[in-house]
Amino acid sequence: MVDYKDVDSVVWQRAAVVDGLSRGVAVHGLRGTALGDYVFRVTAVNEAGPGDPLETDTAVGPARPAAGTYRNHPGEPVPER
Repeated sequence: MVDYKDVDSVVWQRAAVVDGLSRGVAVHGLRGTALGDYVFRVTAVNEAGPGDPLETDTAVGPARPAAGTYRNHPGEPVPER
């Protein structure tokens, strides 16, 4: 599981649930860096339940992906314009 929160918030929001083979995840709808940065955490889940979350050491701002490399939904590329 991948969660995120605004650095000024105490509420975590679910960004994605991915399988153990995934090496990345796109999080959509984040505000621009002028308005705030985000902290992320990853939690592994298996048959025994969730492990302890691993949180980023520093806050990060959203980055604009290169044209044609981001997706609306997993597995669905956005057409280049």
